Amino acid sequence: MQSDIKDLLACKRELESLLDQFKDKLEQKRQTMHYLNESIEYKDQELLKKDDALRRVSQSAEDLKRQLKTVENKLRQLTMIKLKDLQRKVKQQEECIDELKNKLLFLVEKEQMDLRSLSMKKNPIAQ
Repeated sequence: MQSDIKDLLACKRELESLLDQFKDKLEQKRQTMHYLNESIEYKDQELLKKDDALRRVSQSAEDLKRQLKTVENKLRQLTMIKLKDLQRKVKQQEECIDELKNKLLFLVEKEQMDLRSLSMKKNPIAQ
């Protein structure tokens, strides 16, 4: 019986030793699990920050595209207005040139007529 008690005590010590080892391993696993959970939480927060930043950049890009389109439209309108204005000025200048040309022709013809008249007065026989 004493040997049974000794065997049981030895078995008990062995079980207590195994239990202590199990508790140590369990504590290590808990610490590892805690570290992994913290790591996952940190990475989730980083992902959320990056997602927000990406969203803001995407929104900014869309806003810039809209602004660019608006500026392009305004530029196109201003270009058309300027073109029409220049066309109108060119037409006015052409009309002015035609007017001056007609005046010049009139003056040249008048001068020629005056020269003929003068020449007839000086030399009436030449006729």
